[in-house]
Amino acid sequence: MAEVSITHVILFIAAISLSTIVGGTATNIAGDVGHAIEHVGSDYAEQVSHSVTVISDPGATLYDANTDTLTLLAKNTGESRLPTDRGSLLVLVDGEPVNVTNVSVADGSYWRPGHVARIRANTSLDGGAHRVVVSVDESRDYFSFPYRGGSSEPLRDGVVVYTTGSSLNTIPYDRGNVTTQLDSSPPVIGPASVDFDGDGAYDSPYIENGTIHLVYGGGGRTKTLGGNPPAPSNTKTRIGVGTWNGSDTSVFYSNATNKDIYRVSPETGPTHVLSVASKAVVGVADFDGDSADELIYLGTSADVKYADPDGTTHDTGISPGSNVRSVGTPADFDGDGVARVPYVTGSNNVKLVDDDGEMTKFTSPSAVKTGVSVDDVDRDGDPEIVYVGSNKKYLRYLNLDGTTGYVHDSAGDKIPVDTTAGTA
Repeated sequence: MAEVSITHVILFIAAISLSTIVGGTATNIAGDVGHAIEHVGSDYAEQVSHSVTVISDPGATLYDANTDTLTLLAKNTGESRLPTDRGSLLVLVDGEPVNVTNVSVADGSYWRPGHVARIRANTSLDGGAHRVVVSVDESRDYFSFPYRGGSSEPLRDGVVVYTTGSSLNTIPYDRGNVTTQLDSSPPVIGPASVDFDGDGAYDSPYIENGTIHLVYGGGGRTKTLGGNPPAPSNTKTRIGVGTWNGSDTSVFYSNATNKDIYRVSPETGPTHVLSVASKAVVGVADFDGDSADELIYLGTSADVKYADPDGTTHDTGISPGSNVRSVGTPADFDGDGVARVPYVTGSNNVKLVDDDGEMTKFTSPSAVKTGVSVDDVDRDGDPEIVYVGSNKKYLRYLNLDGTTGYVHDSAGDKIPVDTTAGTA
């Protein structure tokens, strides 16, 4: 009996010791788990509190090759104020850190939640696609954009503008993000190749109810230009943008009454430009290779014409047909410094025409006789002709070598287009 009692005592003592050890371990584990949960929660709260999002338009002019300056717009999307001293920001371009030279808040003195900062960094870029990382206070965002290379001048058409029948949208390139700029589908649209308000995003001009308007690149904010300009043509016409013959950056249009060409801008009212018989304005570019920009327009017979800075006019003898909207922004497609005008013929073919009336015809899929755009949608450094395909009215692009493809949204879907205004 004594042996049994001693055995029981030993087992009892062992059980007590084991339970103490297990209890202590469990307590330590529970404490560790609690600390881990607290740490994760703190990290998550910190992430929510500090958040930055790059909102620059990939189609805008972000890089100045003359000064090796990259300019980005970043929004404070967190709940706390972010620092603006250069030492607090890290910018990586293609995986390499670059020197941040300036940080300024566009809409306030402090980088508060909801405010946008303009970040400038010094770097040297080659033509092609580039990836940027912006990091501040443990928050980071990623951003990709194309740079054409060789010049700080952007493509003539920064982003593709198109209508859907219920909205005016933009897309910077194939598989890019579609932005709804306007909740209506105006009958006349112009190219988004000018940043009128200097916010780093291209702005889209359009005509609605006989008046020229501008929708700014962020979407939703519009401006009526010039109050009551001489009535622009409201249906079958086209408008151009740019600067010409010493003017400020303007929208150029054909007057519906006297057929003369006028211009208007956010700063100035309607200004008479040329006394010519016109139906539409195509755009501004060096069309004849004399190193000076010409104003290219369609005459009353819809033939492609252009005017020198001294007012002398010339006729190419080429017409896109009865639908004067079926022309696109003039652009240099082969790097020779001289622009050509893309258009869709009455036989639904895509062509280019130069100042002498020489044409380049493409054996592309059939195109709708409506607005044509120009943009580097495949990000190869060269501009493509963007048009509405006849088959199901999807947005397509065409390279100078004749290769073609669809433009897709970020989800990989083809983009249907309303054929009234088409694209610009």
